Amino acid sequence: MRRGSHRSDTSVVTILTRSSSGVSYKRPVTKIRSQKEIQEYKKDIAFDDHLISIDELVKRYGTDVDTGLEEQVASDLLELNGPNLLVAPPTTSKYIILMGYLFGGFNVLLWMGAILTLIGFGISFTQEGSAANIEPLYFGCILVAVIMFSGFFGFYQERTNSAIMESFKKMVPKYATVVRSGNELTVPSEEIVLGDLVKVGAGDLVPADIRLIECHNLKVDNSSLTGESVAVTRSVDCNDLDPLETANLAFYSSNVVQGSGTGIVIRCGDHTVIGRIAGLTSALEKTETLIHKELRRFVRIITVFAVCLGTIFFIVSMLIGYSFFKSFNFFIAIVIANVPEGLPICLTACMSLTAKRMAKKNCLVKKLECIETLGACNVICSDKTGTLTQNKMQASHMFYDNNERSVLANFDNIDMENESYQALALIAILCNTAKFLDDDSKTAIKDKKTTGGR
Repeated sequence: MRRGSHRSDTSVVTILTRSSSGVSYKRPVTKIRSQKEIQEYKKDIAFDDHLISIDELVKRYGTDVDTGLEEQVASDLLELNGPNLLVAPPTTSKYIILMGYLFGGFNVLLWMGAILTLIGFGISFTQEGSAANIEPLYFGCILVAVIMFSGFFGFYQERTNSAIMESFKKMVPKYATVVRSGNELTVPSEEIVLGDLVKVGAGDLVPADIRLIECHNLKVDNSSLTGESVAVTRSVDCNDLDPLETANLAFYSSNVVQGSGTGIVIRCGDHTVIGRIAGLTSALEKTETLIHKELRRFVRIITVFAVCLGTIFFIVSMLIGYSFFKSFNFFIAIVIANVPEGLPICLTACMSLTAKRMAKKNCLVKKLECIETLGACNVICSDKTGTLTQNKMQASHMFYDNNERSVLANFDNIDMENESYQALALIAILCNTAKFLDDDSKTAIKDKKTTGGR
């Protein structure tokens, strides 16, 4: 009987979590994948769970086709192997992001200007004492204030949008229907373990890679894996040696568009097919945004020009008889004069205003720099289901008496007393697999959660 394996990995950050059944387990939060793991992900997917008989499969995973795993066994496996989820790569620390806003891009020049201004004031104060011009001190402090305001403003904007995006992930927790000890239970998807007997129906997401042992007109959407928009038929029979092509497997994150089925979990979390793909994408290098490249190039040009011009004035001042400190003040003044102090805060303000306008149109921007790139887009290609839509099915037309009638907006053009309409409505009510949850008794019908509705 396969129990899986668990090994300590210093590259994984975990937190101790308690399951719905009271079992404590380590929940991975982030994971740095090694090059060896990434190379393993690149290899062809090879396993034989779809080739062996159901009896062999049941023996391998210590389960039962009727009663599923024993609850205690499922709890032990959850504690041993951890949860069924895709572990995200580590994100950039918020402190590093803040430092990037304060010291990155054009702010390098502003810091240089502020430091040189304060140095110049220090030199002047050393020479002249209380009679020194205090304006450079004010100017240096203003530059520092501009940098701090611009940096914190951009950081706040990015963190606010990122927090909203993260809240979307927690808004609708994912659940799955499993059979354990002969009882049908609804559990969080992350608590599914190897060998679990899982039931799926129309409208459900497949909660793990499963070997199907029972199907009723089952079709799944594998677009998240293959990109194909056409639903594929699933069955209990193996029709291909390739696990990605055979009909008796359904994969984690696939959407069930029709029918129902029962299967045994053979892969969980990062070991699923989609988990391997996610592991490969985590190894991709992050490219620099266009605005970062342009800012770096502009800073380089301005820095070289300002320093060269300041050096020329410093040399000329020394040659015509000015003191070293006076000539150095000229150098500082020329460098600062070539620094456009208002540009960083102007850029941040413009991008923030654009982000706010987009937010009013229900479009959230995670990173302000992306706005500049977005302005160069002519066409945005996106999977509409669940991205541009809510992934909720809705009847749009009714066909009876040889006529098609639109019901997308309202039922004003429907004769409720028509016998054909009443017969069709009765069929629609009785012939479906929708189940209202027990805790929805006081919720409006249109807001009720349903599973497997069609």
